[in-house]
Amino acid sequence: MFLLDTRLFDRDLEAATPINPTDGVSSQPDRTMIGEEQYNFLINGMRASQAQWKLIGNQVVFHQWIIKPGLNNPAPAQLGELLAPSGLNGDAWDGYSAERQRIINALRGDDGGEAINNVVILTGDVHTAWVADITDNPNQPIDAVGGYNPITGQGSVATEFVVTSVTSPGLDLPNQIIQAIRLTSPHIKHVNVTERGYSVLRVAEDKTTCEYWAVSTILERGGSETLSATFEVADGANRITPQGIYPVDVVTGLLGV
Repeated sequence: MFLLDTRLFDRDLEAATPINPTDGVSSQPDRTMIGEEQYNFLINGMRASQAQWKLIGNQVVFHQWIIKPGLNNPAPAQLGELLAPSGLNGDAWDGYSAERQRIINALRGDDGGEAINNVVILTGDVHTAWVADITDNPNQPIDAVGGYNPITGQGSVATEFVVTSVTSPGLDLPNQIIQAIRLTSPHIKHVNVTERGYSVLRVAEDKTTCEYWAVSTILERGGSETLSATFEVADGANRITPQGIYPVDVVTGLLGV
């Protein structure tokens, strides 16, 4: 496992909230979340590792949160200061998109080094559950550079499991806002903003599995717990696969979870 400090060490100040998507702050090539020393530690370390699975302990959300204003989309106004009108979260990797792209390029092997497979990113910070494929542009057709197929997962270079808080409050957003996020973010395979609990990660030779467990209450002792959702990443697949029966929209690739 590779543990990152994405809060203090060599981090540039986060962009103002909300981010103006036209000012190019997030995409500035010299803007850094982790600094050159940590970047080399991460990429060189994963390439040198003989481990079948490379786990990254990451403090802030890595995958894109995309929200497009207009078209009667309620999300930008109701999310307030958390997300910019473009969907960028300046405190997370969305606010450091050039460095995120540099990492994605390295995972694919586009930096001149070997491609790095079986990378699973484990994230906290937002107190809610998110499961996503990691890709350059989740809305780019697969036949384009950096493209992605939300049905098959082709174009994904890694996966991310964002875990809930145990007891702290999360983002209790209305369902229509979650759907608005997911409609323009087909790489996001699961969102749960209402339940608190914990996750269990099971790493095996042929797959890595993440279980999301929810507790019935955080206000008193003696509550029950329920398996809320389970997802797996098959060896060499670099994409999320749900366990269980989830309806899939064949147009958008969105899972009904």
